[in-house]
Formats: sequence, structure tokens, C-alpha cells
Amino acid sequence: MVTTRLKGKSRNLTMVQLVLVMICLSAFSINVIAAGTLAGTVIKNRASIAYSIASNTFTAQSPEAIVTVQELVKVLIQSQDAGNSVLVPVGQASAALLFKITNNGNGEEAFTITQSDLTGDDFDISTNFDQIYLDADSSDGTFNSLIDTVYDNASPPVLAPDEFISIWAVSLNFSTSLTANNRADIQIRALPVSFAGAPDIPVIGDVILNVNGLGIDAIYGSTVTSGLETGSFIIDNPQIDVTITQQILSILDTDGGTIARTGSEVAYQLTVNIEGMGGDATNIVVNNPLPPELTLKNESSGKISIVGLGDYTAVIGDDLAEYDTMTNTIIVTLPDMTVETPAVQTFIHFTTIIQ
Repeated sequence: MVTTRLKGKSRNLTMVQLVLVMICLSAFSINVIAAGTLAGTVIKNRASIAYSIASNTFTAQSPEAIVTVQELVKVLIQSQDAGNSVLVPVGQASAALLFKITNNGNGEEAFTITQSDLTGDDFDISTNFDQIYLDADSSDGTFNSLIDTVYDNASPPVLAPDEFISIWAVSLNFSTSLTANNRADIQIRALPVSFAGAPDIPVIGDVILNVNGLGIDAIYGSTVTSGLETGSFIIDNPQIDVTITQQILSILDTDGGTIARTGSEVAYQLTVNIEGMGGDATNIVVNNPLPPELTLKNESSGKISIVGLGDYTAVIGDDLAEYDTMTNTIIVTLPDMTVETPAVQTFIHFTTIIQ
């Protein structure tokens, strides 16, 4: 008989159980394994022998040897964010870290998930921490509280061997007093439900006998680190410089000359210059109220061009550009831009008529 560590006490294992434990533990050095033979599988083995005595042939069979595959419980948590972190602009309403939890064991298992603040960082999120969500669409990489569902430790989803779930750890209302590069580190832990009633955190080799009353023992096979993962919220204070300039491209009078007079066409270029690092420029709207001496050529039937994107009608509300005849104003809405160095430039062209 051999003694091994059990949850809360020691128990004696038979030699057959010990052999099964050693077989399971021999796989621990492998980071990711296929599910293999499922827990609870009954393996039956019988040998036979044939022999002759004189002219007579005889056969015999051994007793059937039966072994039941025990459950190897393994979990792996992996951050899905680059650098295990996300950037959070100051004052942003919420941010979320994405994690993948995989059942690397050989039996169905559910996992309770908890989060905690780590020390040695700049601020804690415990008072802001919202909830953990199941990612409903792991292909888009975006948290959406209207689509993703709250993860409930009272009824966690059961994962088949090698199956995984993606979860969001969501934090709300970051303080506006935080400054650039302030960091909050959190730790996510996944604990197999089979070991949830144990008095302490399981370690490799821990055994729960007759788990769930099914006559199968659960053997814990995860390293300390594989059941834990860390992620960080980092306050981002992007340095973005946005400027706009205007220049006259050409003047064309009614006689084909370049004299600025009544009826002359004046072509303008607006240059939007965005430069910096650490974020995106969004909701970019350019307004150019024209002086009363000018109107857009052809007014509401005219056109406004965004170089690289195309020519747009001046009609209000049908595209990115419009001309409001009531206020004599040109309005252009630009797509969101990733801030880069050197600058990102956008050119807007339109032609006016001198009244």
C-alpha cells in the first residue's frame, strides 16, 4: 500500500490506483495534450493460451483484467491580449481583458473563475471590478455587454476534453485622476469544480476519491501557473496633435483669367494634419463656414472631394460631405484615424463662386 496527498487528509491507494496515478503524472511535462482515453472508460483485457499434450490440443483463458480510467483534471488559462494588457484612455467608461480557459483533462469539467488584485502596481480595480463575461463571439475580439453573457460560478458551463471558453474580465469607471502609464495588475484563477470543496488550492497529484459519486477518482494535473493568468489595465494618455490649414489652389474668372471678381471660381484645399502616438482620432468633423461673398459652386448640386476617398455630393445627409445652404457652411466627416508619426494628412477640395 502507498499513501498519497488527498484533499484535507491522507488515504491509502491500492497498487492499481497508484499505477494509474503514475501514468497520469507522466504526462505533466507536456504543455498541451489531446484528451486521450476518456475518464470512466472501462478497459478489459484477457489473454489466451493454446497448447498440445500428446495428440490433444487444449486452450485456456486468463481471468479478465479490468481497469477503469481515472479523471485527469487539467486546466490552462491564457491571456488573449497582446502583452497581456490593454490600454485604457483616461476617463473611459470601461475596459476588458480577454482570457482563454481550456480543459486539458480527459473528462468533462466545469471551472469556477475568480479575480484578484496583485500588489506592486500603481492602482487597484477591486472597487471598480464589474463582472466576468462569457465571450459570445470569440471571432470579433470585442467586448459587448449586450451580446456577451455574465459568467455565473453557480452554474458554470461544462467543458468537454480539449474544449475552451473565452472570458472577459471587465472593469468600470477608471478614475480621471489616473495618469499615463499607471498600471493595475489582476490575476484570474480557474478552479475545477471537482476540487471546489477542498480546503485549499490543489497541487499536482492531489486526488478526490469517487468524484461526483461516479466511482472515478479525480487526479489534479495542473501546475500552479497553468491555472493562473495575469492581465493589466494600463492608462493611456495619447499625445495627439490635430491641426487644419487652408490654402487657395486656383482662381479662374469668367474670361479664363485669374482675376478675383464677381463670378470667379476660387478653389480651396483644407489640410487636416493628425500626428502623435498612443491612440486614435475619432469623431472628426471639419466645418468651413464660408464668408457671405462666397458660395459653393453649384451649391447643393456641387461636389466636395476628399483626396483618396472620392468625390461627394453636397446634399445634406447622404455621404461624408455636405453643404448647408442655410448657413453657407461646408461640413465634412472624416473616418477614424490611427495616430501615427509622421503625420497622417487628409486633403479636402472644393470650389466656390465669388458673389
